Parts: sequence; structure tokens; C-alpha cells
Amino acid sequence: MEMDVARRVSRDALRNLEAHRARINRLNVYPVPDGDTGTNMTLTVQFIVDELERSLATGHAAVAKELEDAALRGALGNSGVILSQIVRGLARVLGKQAGVEAVTIRDALRSASDEAMSAIDHPVHGTMLTVMEAMATAAELPEAGGLDKSQLLAFVVERGEVAVAETQNQLPKLRDAGVVDAGGVGLVEILRGIYFSVAGIPVPGSAPVDEDGFPEIEHEFSTFQFCTNFVVEGSALDREALAEELGQIGDSLHVVGGPSLLRVHVHTDDAERAIECARSRGIVSSVAVADMDEQIRERLTDLQTAVVAVAPGAGNRRLFGRKFGEVIVIEGGLTGSPSVQEILAAIERARAPEVVVLPNDPNAVGAALQATEFTSRKVRVVETDSLQAGLVAVNEAYSHGDRAEENMEAMAAALDGLRTGDVATAVETTIIDGVEVRAGEWLGRADGRVLVCGSDFDEVVLTVARGVLADGADTFTAITGVDGPRLDELCRRFAHAFPRVELEVLDGGQPHYALLVFA
Repeated sequence: MEMDVARRVSRDALRNLEAHRARINRLNVYPVPDGDTGTNMTLTVQFIVDELERSLATGHAAVAKELEDAALRGALGNSGVILSQIVRGLARVLGKQAGVEAVTIRDALRSASDEAMSAIDHPVHGTMLTVMEAMATAAELPEAGGLDKSQLLAFVVERGEVAVAETQNQLPKLRDAGVVDAGGVGLVEILRGIYFSVAGIPVPGSAPVDEDGFPEIEHEFSTFQFCTNFVVEGSALDREALAEELGQIGDSLHVVGGPSLLRVHVHTDDAERAIECARSRGIVSSVAVADMDEQIRERLTDLQTAVVAVAPGAGNRRLFGRKFGEVIVIEGGLTGSPSVQEILAAIERARAPEVVVLPNDPNAVGAALQATEFTSRKVRVVETDSLQAGLVAVNEAYSHGDRAEENMEAMAAALDGLRTGDVATAVETTIIDGVEVRAGEWLGRADGRVLVCGSDFDEVVLTVARGVLADGADTFTAITGVDGPRLDELCRRFAHAFPRVELEVLDGGQPHYALLVFA
């Protein structure tokens, strides 16, 4: 592919993506965690277009290398990083010859899908990766064999639209919300723009924000605050080592590229630490940090009720914060309760006119009730007596657009039938609920009643699980505490003991309790 073709095709892809950017950004169920996906993909393609316009590269191999490098350097956000790998795969085929025919496009699409899939450590079905694979597979079908290049691209785009619609049937969270993946929508529009360019069709104008077409769009949701993007340049860069280090402080992690250039995208609460991890390895540039919490607040135009929740441990605070809406989390619970003033300050900090407070500890209920006496806001206290109850209330029943009274009623209904348990180290030798408790051993409770005490952590947890699951629940959630035992063997034993129960393990980081469980 020669430079004039690369420039023209990239410009048309950008024009079509830009025409749909507002629609992609607007049609959300959840706020965009790493900046709006439509905007991120558009800015990534815009960078490619700008770099190609400035480039002096000649010859198909040099043009392809310029395209690949531009995509990597310009990638922004989760979707932009994945898109950069798709472009990389395309470039590696397009750089082998000057002309582009249908067979070239077929091979390039396959290369793009394989490159993107292999670059992502934990590829998820029902995302833009799935859409890319569907389009690559479509180009290889027998019915695509006799098509010319413009016909092939039209066929691929049509199959891409079908693949986007099917994403909600491939990912449970999409199916439950009745939505599709935003990155997949953007990818189809990029390919449609390429089709327009190859077929010589003018790119249509901007699509109405509320136009029909793709159903509502979902974005990957992160519990961390800052979307952090940067480029690292150096020699003999170790991609896996950097990814391992960054994985300890964030999620939604992508580290892509080669030994001399890496593009990083990570969601983290400590953006500066993430950048320093890279600075110790090479030269860092193209740094972009976005406050996702602020983006969420800006999107909440129908905000009626906020939640103030008490929670111990960084992991638990993130678990509360992952719910769409305004959730303000105060440190406390399990051992230390927040003061009335701390709860009151959180209530007053809320943007919403009404507030629901979740104390999540019996010792914090009184302070929560007292705090309501010192504010003019409409506040309701749901007297949750455990962290588990608070998580269920906020994640299963909270609706930011409903009134506080309505939220309170919905939360009470969600908590009906909740069974909870915990495992901690016994601090003294005694007898509780008829069970001999020995200091230093594992103490297991279900619904506040001691069931077991023993030295085998896994066996204690399984005994607690039997108590919590006595009513026949099909999901069992375990929240790990700070410095708790590894759960690898426990997970295996749990699956054997409860083959029909789904086990979910969450990182809570609470002190004193090795495990908090609920069903």
C-alpha cells in the first residue's frame, strides 16, 4: 500500500468514525470509565491521519511501518490500545506489496484479528475483539471468494453489524443490561469508512445522536479512579515485567508493542506510581491521565440520590465505587466506626439532593442516624449491619435516578433472605454458641452464630458455606481480607463440594477478617 492510498483511506475512516462519535458516546448505560469510547477511537485515528500527513516515508513497507508506529503512539484509552493492535496486524500484511486486492484485504483482516487477540492477556468474548474476529472470519467464507475488494469490504461490514448485535448474547453483563459493546460499534464504523474510500463513495455526514441502529452500548467498567495512558521508549524493554508490576496497582491493563516502544493503558488509583514504573525502564512520553470519577459525575444529569457507604479496606471501597451513580465511601467498619461528623461531611459532599446512608456495621448505625439530624437534605438510613449487606444493597438495588425513599425500599427488598458469614482468627479460648473456641485457630460464623473453630482454614470455610447455603442459593461470594490465606485449594474443594453453586472471589482488603461471605 502506497502513501497516497494510506492517507486517503485513513482520512475516510476518520470522517466516518467522527460522524458517529457522538452517537457512540451518548448511547451508554454506564458512564465511560476511560473517556468516551467514540472519542478515544476518533483521537487514535486522528493521530494516525496527522502522522501520515507529516510523513516522508515512501514505499509500501515504510508506509506500513509508519502506520503501525502511529497507531501505537496515538492509542488512547482501552479501545484505542486494542485498535492499535488491529492496525498493527493490518499493516503487517499491507506492507508486503504495493497494490491492495480482495485477497490482500482478507489476509490483512485475519492478521488484524490474530494480532489483537494475542496482544491482550485476557481477551473477553462479546467485545470489539469478537467483532474483529467475526469480520476476519467473514472474509474467509466461501461466498466471499468471488467478491472484488469493495464488495468484500461491504460484506465484512454487514457481518460486523451482526457481530455487534450478538455481543450482548456472549457476555453476561451485556445480556443482563440488554446492551452491546461500544468498541465493536466503533470498529465497524472504521471499516465502513474504509469501504467508502475503496468504493469511491462520499462519507455521509454526522449521524443524529439519537438515531436508531445499534442498541445501547456498554463499556468495560473499572473500580479505579484514573485512566492512565503513556508511551515508553527504550532498548530491550520487558513487556511482561512491566505488565506484571502495573497489574499490582490497577486493572484494564494493556501493555503492547515491542522491545523499543511500548504503549501502556491502565486504570489505577495511583497514576504517578504507574508512570514511575515505566520511567525506571525508559523514556516516558504522550502521558494522558483522566479522572474517571469526574467523568462519571459529569454524566449524571438525572442524579436524584447518592449513597454514603462505610467500608474498610481499599478493595471494598472500590467494590462500592463500581456502581453507576454517586457513591461516597467512608473508611470504617468491622473494628472502627466513623464519627457522626465524618458521615455528615460525606452527606454534605454529595451532589445529589437526596442521600441514602449504608453504615454496614452495627456500631456505625447510631452515628448514621444521628448525622441525619444535622442536615437539611433528605436522608434515609438503611440499617445494614454488615459489609456484605451494604454491597448487596448498593449493587443490586441502588438507582441514582430514584428518590431516597424508593431506594431505601428497593434495598430492603434486596436484602430479604440474605445469608452472611465470616472467618477470622480467634483471639481467646472460650466456648461460644456451644462451640469450643481456641485462640489462634480459625473461627467461622454464619449469620452471626459460631459454627466451627479449627486449624484447617479451608474446612472452616466449607463449614461456613454449608450454613450460608442452607437455603439453596446458587451463588456464593467470598471477600478476601488483608494477608489472608491463598484460596487456590479452597476454590477446588468448593467446586467439588458445591458443584451447582457459582463461587465469586473479590478482593476486599478488610482487616481482622480473612474472609467475609454471603449468598
